[in-house]
Amino acid sequence: MRIKKRFPFGNLVNIELMAEVLNVFDNINFNHNTDFDDGEDTFRVTTAFTDINTTFDPGGRIGQLVWRINW
Repeated sequence: MRIKKRFPFGNLVNIELMAEVLNVFDNINFNHNTDFDDGEDTFRVTTAFTDINTTFDPGGRIGQLVWRINW
């Protein structure tokens, strides 16, 4: 999700300021059971992705500020 504001300078130059939030709806990377012989538990969510050391996954929602000069 992004919120953007553009500031014009003259005819050809403008500055853009943006605030972005990644994974705003906190979509979880689920692991599902793919054992087709189980019958009852087929495609049932049994666990979610976790990174105990936080070395790969920094968390659910990440935000960033962006600025850009266009000419």
